[in-house]
Amino acid sequence: MQGAAFDLAGDEKVGLVGHNGCGKTTLANIIFGSIEPDGGAVEYGGENLRIGYLLQNGGYKVHVRGVAVETGFAAEADQSTHERAYGENHIFRKTASGIGLDRVWEWSGERYANLSGGERTKLALAGVWSSKPDLLILDEPTNHLDFAGIDWLVGEVARFGGAVIIISHDRYFLDQSVNRISELDDG
Repeated sequence: MQGAAFDLAGDEKVGLVGHNGCGKTTLANIIFGSIEPDGGAVEYGGENLRIGYLLQNGGYKVHVRGVAVETGFAAEADQSTHERAYGENHIFRKTASGIGLDRVWEWSGERYANLSGGERTKLALAGVWSSKPDLLILDEPTNHLDFAGIDWLVGEVARFGGAVIIISHDRYFLDQSVNRISELDDG
């Protein structure tokens, strides 16, 4: 990847588009801090910037300036319930309820592998939001959501007070959710 540069204001919402394999997820991983760039640097405006990253497989990661502090919902078929993954996490429950996921706790007896893709995505989004991030990176967040779920997510992104980077091929979602779109072309 060469020449990739952009600034992101504290409350700006940016869409990142490009063809499959052009490096969008790699760039997201560099921004998140899970991949070191070969050259150049990622500069954060805040000393304790908290980043929440929704992975395209339905999991998520959270870190503060490159130090991973939480990971949830790995895509392992034998993973136990989200209740076990979070225990009695009050912040997660409150966040899930606050973003319209009151049904999350109906799923507490379900094995993660038995949940639908949309349910997994919503659980991961609740995990990301409960971390109170300053920056959200959402990688293909609409992949498993139905139309009602996409509309719900549009509203939640609009209400989010921090910066957002959305990697998506869903132009409707991007048109409804971001202030600008940046295109990545062959890394």
